[in-house]
Amino acid sequence: MFGVLFCWKFSLFIGMPVRKWLKGDMDYAALETSYKNARFLTFKKNGFAFGLTHIHAYTENKVYAIDYRLVEGISRKIVRLKKYEDNIYSSEEYQHFAVIHVRLPQSGKLQNVEIELNEFQVQMAIDYLQIFKLGEDLTEGINLEQKEDNEVV
Repeated sequence: MFGVLFCWKFSLFIGMPVRKWLKGDMDYAALETSYKNARFLTFKKNGFAFGLTHIHAYTENKVYAIDYRLVEGISRKIVRLKKYEDNIYSSEEYQHFAVIHVRLPQSGKLQNVEIELNEFQVQMAIDYLQIFKLGEDLTEGINLEQKEDNEVV
């Protein structure tokens, strides 16, 4: 028993094949294609990859592949951290999270996926989701907006 536990814990440091731990009902080719053509937002050890068919979200401990059809919406969450030195308030710090609201297909329950980003990346994630949810290509949307702005100016 000790040998099995030791090998399992030791394998976390040397690495194991990922496919061995993935669920069997997923279409890996579609996930890989979606990931390769994704738009990335990364902050510290967290991030989003807005792919063709899925949102790939990751933290230090978890990885998510969320189908766009299951996404109900996205919101922002701001956490204010107060810092004290010798029981005296010294400063404050803000953490910004993008929260994706996902409707689970089996149970129908709403689950929130929170990913920490910086303030500007949270707004970019909100904008990206609106564009990708509609099925439009991001680059085409930006080019059209730039042309319209140039015509007005």
